[in-house]
Amino acid sequence: LLFSKLIMLLEKIKQDLIAAMKSKDEVTLGTLRMLDATIKNKVIERRAKGKADPLTEDEVMEIISAEAKKRKDAADLYNKGNREELAKKEIEEINVLKKYLPEELSAEETRGIIKEAISASGLSSKADFGKLMGLLKEKTKGRIDGSRLKDLLMEELK
Repeated sequence: LLFSKLIMLLEKIKQDLIAAMKSKDEVTLGTLRMLDATIKNKVIERRAKGKADPLTEDEVMEIISAEAKKRKDAADLYNKGNREELAKKEIEEINVLKKYLPEELSAEETRGIIKEAISASGLSSKADFGKLMGLLKEKTKGRIDGSRLKDLLMEELK
């Protein structure tokens, strides 16, 4: 079942790439080509390390999340440097990548997960921050930005 979800995701990316070629959508085409190349490079890297098994859905989601984060960071830098046209392009690419990521958790949903993790683990002080972040990253994998998660956890530990 998980393997079929991965195949469906990769197939959707491939179909969207072809559709972008036909419609001459340069932003989507460039973004999906980059994503496809990044996924293929990860597979090649795994083979070089002697791992013959295919990528998992989580690994592909991590790749997509990492690419979206790179673009977010670049857009922030472009905005700081008063290069709005470049920031706009990065944001457009982020919007393309978001189609393949699970929906982000709201602040309220995240707070609920944080409270649940605190009560279940018994960790509640700022000294336990690292342990809680580890637990929370596992529970929220790919559904919230790490810096947002950190900020919400810090609010909760006050």
